[in-house]
Amino acid sequence: YEALPPGPVIGAVGGSVTFPTSVDPTVAPVFQTISWTFYNTFTKLKSTIVTSAVNPSLSVIVMSNNKTTIGDGYAGRVSLNIATGCLQLRNLTLKDNGQYGVLMVSNGNVICDGNTTLNVYERISGVSINETRGELIADNSNATLNCSETSGTGIVREWLKGGQQLFPSNRITFSEDNTSVFFHPVQSDDNGLYQCRLTNPVSTGTATYRLIVNYGPEHVAILGDKTAQVGSAMLLYCSALSVPVAAFTWTVNDTETEVNTAGYLIENSSYSHSGNYTCTAWNAVTNLKVSTVHVLLITEEVTAPTCAGLTPGQIAGIAIGTVVVVLVLALAVYFGLRHG
Repeated sequence: YEALPPGPVIGAVGGSVTFPTSVDPTVAPVFQTISWTFYNTFTKLKSTIVTSAVNPSLSVIVMSNNKTTIGDGYAGRVSLNIATGCLQLRNLTLKDNGQYGVLMVSNGNVICDGNTTLNVYERISGVSINETRGELIADNSNATLNCSETSGTGIVREWLKGGQQLFPSNRITFSEDNTSVFFHPVQSDDNGLYQCRLTNPVSTGTATYRLIVNYGPEHVAILGDKTAQVGSAMLLYCSALSVPVAAFTWTVNDTETEVNTAGYLIENSSYSHSGNYTCTAWNAVTNLKVSTVHVLLITEEVTAPTCAGLTPGQIAGIAIGTVVVVLVLALAVYFGLRHG
């Protein structure tokens, strides 16, 4: 009957694996012979006994008549469970990749055999991303991100942006082996964190890179009221989308000011502050300048109307009159109820 469950068996370089068998240890027969063999899929060497290097063979371990023989290169690396035929292989190397076969013969001459495959992988380490260009300007620069590792086999590569899978587009393409991603050209929305995630059956590795695309200034606008009263404080604020952050200058009625911040503060408004306020945003990398104008009108201070005051005598007269009216009404109701 079939001795081995479906494979493959997966292992990591330096680690260990166990080849299980389908033999139930609670009802296992007594085996007179257990033989494990290795078939190297690269060198195509296979046999059930060890003789010499010219013989296409490599025996891992043979147990026969209570005598165990371990093949060359496996001393100290293998253990055999003589009750079930399970084999443990330690200190794995990439050379251990291949097909393993077992043949077990019970004392009743019942033959149990099978084959399985061992896939050994080197663990992934030293993952990094580098970018081939220096300063990037939106719509004017191309960029390439390259992902590499110092070790690892059987690797599957995946690119992500902000934790989400990165897909190709008319601007974004990938190399055939997925080690590189190309931007032709970069745009402002390409800014962000990129990850190169590497996986194989025994390990994972991730590198992160922040791509900086210089752009702008864009959407320059001045925030603030259009009108203000004389004597009031007034703040105008200039905003712009820009990488790096834009520098600002202000002119008032075509006259340059010394204000070079995003905010323009008027502490005590006067009529002379009416006019056109121009904010200019400048990006030192793209060397682009964008201006916008805000029209401010200073108006006369509005005074709220006040009510004329009453003299104490007038107040007293109103109070007495109110009491008299209430008393008359109360008496009328009282006598009306009695006569009714």
